Amino acid sequence: MKNLKKAIDNLKNDLDSALLFVEIWDQKTGLTIESYNHNDKYTAIFSRIMNEIDKGLKDLGFPNFGAYQIIDLDMDSLLVFIKVKDKFFASCLLDKSKVQLGYLLGVSIPEFRKNMEETI
Repeated sequence: MKNLKKAIDNLKNDLDSALLFVEIWDQKTGLTIESYNHNDKYTAIFSRIMNEIDKGLKDLGFPNFGAYQIIDLDMDSLLVFIKVKDKFFASCLLDKSKVQLGYLLGVSIPEFRKNMEETI
């Protein structure tokens, strides 16, 4: 789990003040494994939502989740869900006024996923 903390630290350094919080949780249990600005209620609710959406996609015959999902929120916020090898989910809340979307998609998310995958 030390490597997951390092993955979060690298993401914090990369995104600086744009990163408001990040959670990494076990997909099966919904329990937080590592976090920055942790929120128990948030993790439990979004773990359940992501599992229900994943199940719904399968039931409808849609493709599975890809590497990440982004939800554009009010108040200049982005909510990013990152899936790692059907084992972990991570979610990040970002201040979108402080991050470039191209950098986020091309550098930050792939590097964060790679760092998490190395722990498995």
